[in-house]
Amino acid sequence: MAYLDIAPMLAAMREQPEAFSLSRGWLKHHPSNHRFKVQADGFVVVDAECGCAALPVRTEQGLQLHEAMKAWRAEYWVPHEINQHFARHFRPPRFWRRWLRKVTVLLTQDRDNSALAGYTQACSGSGQVVAPQRDDRPPSARNEKPDLPPTDPSANIRRKPEEATV
Repeated sequence: MAYLDIAPMLAAMREQPEAFSLSRGWLKHHPSNHRFKVQADGFVVVDAECGCAALPVRTEQGLQLHEAMKAWRAEYWVPHEINQHFARHFRPPRFWRRWLRKVTVLLTQDRDNSALAGYTQACSGSGQVVAPQRDDRPPSARNEKPDLPPTDPSANIRRKPEEATV
C-alpha cells in the first residue's frame, strides 16, 4: 500500500515553526494551506485541496508527527500565544473605548473648569452680574459656624400648628 511521506513537513516544523499555526486541534501549514489532525495513537487526518489527502500517513510517521507537534507547541506555539496576548494589552484602544473615555472625563471633570465658570470669571470685570463662586473649604476654614442639630430635646417633638409657640 502507498503512504504519504510527511518527512518534509517534519523538517519544516523544525526549520520554519512560524509557517504553522494551531486552531481547534488542527495544525495548519500556511504556505500550502494544508491542515493536519494528529492523534496520540499516530493516526493523522490530512485536509488539503490538492491530491495530498488521498494517501494515508504511516503510523510510525504519525507518531513522529505527534511528538514533533508536542515539541513545536511547547517551544514555539505557547510562547507565541503568550506574547501575542501580552501585546494586545498595549494596543491603542479602539474608537469606541477612546470615545467612552473622553465622555467619562467630560462628565466627571471639575465643574470650575467648565465653560460656564470661564464665562462668569470673564464677565466679573465688566460689571455684569456674575454667579457666586463656590467655596470648597470646610466651614472651620471659612469662619462660619456649621449647622448643628438643636440641643433642646423638645425640638424633636412634632406639634400641631395651634400648639406651636411663637
